[in-house]
Amino acid sequence: MLSRPRTLLLVPYVVLTLGLAFMAVAGNGGVGSLADVDRGRVGFAAGAVVFGILAWQVLQHRIVLQGRFLHHRAAAWRPPVDLDRLSSAGIERIAMGGRRAMGVRAPILVLRDLDGRSVMIDRVSGDVEPLYRELARRFDAGDPVIDASLAPRVDRLRESSAD
Repeated sequence: MLSRPRTLLLVPYVVLTLGLAFMAVAGNGGVGSLADVDRGRVGFAAGAVVFGILAWQVLQHRIVLQGRFLHHRAAAWRPPVDLDRLSSAGIERIAMGGRRAMGVRAPILVLRDLDGRSVMIDRVSGDVEPLYRELARRFDAGDPVIDASLAPRVDRLRESSAD
């Protein structure tokens, strides 16, 4: 297994989920009328659900290398990418939330192979340094497969392992 979830990232998500769920069940938020209390509780419950989903997604993050195939799971397992037939590897800024992303662009590690399969890996949810180390082992410095955005990270690990 190349990468597991960052458990430290789970702490704020779990705390927010539990806090918002508690407010949805027990708190009235200092609001006077019953209708306002119900709306407040629905808002707290919705927030608890959102942060619960984020915590679940972080907890599900896995990167597994089986031979030459790289498997990735965020919410579900994706088709594997063949590292021996990798056509490109780089960090791309991808709009989060579809067309209506309102300018939120997250840096995502994208690996594509010659068969047309691709894997998009969120670099925040898990430690991707072992994957960078594997790319450094498989590809030489200056290899055109490794994008200029990813090359400094891979080269740094290549140099540290040579020492």
